[in-house]
Amino acid sequence: MRNLSPEGIRRELMNLPDISRALWQRIHEIPPGRVSTYGALATALGDPIATRWVGFELLHHRHSSNCPCFRVVRATGELGRYCLGSQDEKMARLLADGIEVVNQRVDLGVHGFAEFRGSQPLQHLKSIQELVRSHSSLGDEDSPQTIAGVDVSYHGNIASACYAEIKRDTGELSWSHVATRSTFFPYITSYLAYRELPVLIQLVEEVRANRDLADVVMVDGAGIAHPRGCGVATMLGVACDLRTIGITKKLLHGTVQTTKMSFGESRPILQHESLIGAALLPNHQTAKSIFVSPGHRIRCEQAVEQVDRVLGRRRLPDPIYWADRLSREAAKS
Repeated sequence: MRNLSPEGIRRELMNLPDISRALWQRIHEIPPGRVSTYGALATALGDPIATRWVGFELLHHRHSSNCPCFRVVRATGELGRYCLGSQDEKMARLLADGIEVVNQRVDLGVHGFAEFRGSQPLQHLKSIQELVRSHSSLGDEDSPQTIAGVDVSYHGNIASACYAEIKRDTGELSWSHVATRSTFFPYITSYLAYRELPVLIQLVEEVRANRDLADVVMVDGAGIAHPRGCGVATMLGVACDLRTIGITKKLLHGTVQTTKMSFGESRPILQHESLIGAALLPNHQTAKSIFVSPGHRIRCEQAVEQVDRVLGRRRLPDPIYWADRLSREAAKS
């Protein structure tokens, strides 16, 4: 996998593992008389950071009378919430399964189970990010002349992605395109790219079939200022050979001091003294910074300069504003 071409990387990103199916396979491995925990299941999938999603999935899944979801408890042995609403119902199911419950708690030393089989799909997704990061570049000497933004909105399991190109001098929309696609990948912290990339790659391919893409594409998501140095902006840039910039409303990785910033001021985001992005206070109307990081084929200083040139009256730069607005309208319709 280390020698994959951009086309090979795109294929990997368009054919993702079914994380929900993998979770339920693990839940069905828990034998009668035993329980596991949300964290143990997340670890079995490859990353304990998925613990919160595991809890959400168990609370909101399509339940049946023979569903073994009652065999999942908290790391303390406390029963946790139950999809049917009543914790008493969960306790009754556990007792009927031969599991002793004392003071609303299961003794994990007696009943705990964590001997799961099978692969760890989240580890595989981490390896894809490592591969993409090794292919990323932060240098490109050409000065971008045209600029666009992309964003994704959702209605149920339908993702709507918008490409919005603007006029630099006015910030007005000059051309846009929307792509839609069913999505099954869940929202898991630091894995958001895998939820959005299939529809974003489809969007880029559809735009390329109609016209040349803008010289630089701003992405509503992180670039290299990401826990694994490879957010959605970097992954999209490498997979589609685009010059990209990542923009987020929250700091996902690194350190930066944002107190008492002045309008138009930028401050460096550092990771172990290395520059990975910048905080930027966009205008007088907000006290909240945005966080800019290079995605692919652009230096950090260039990325901040490009964002600063297309900041209007809103917190987000104009290309992202239009992509967000139009993707939301498409999702509603």
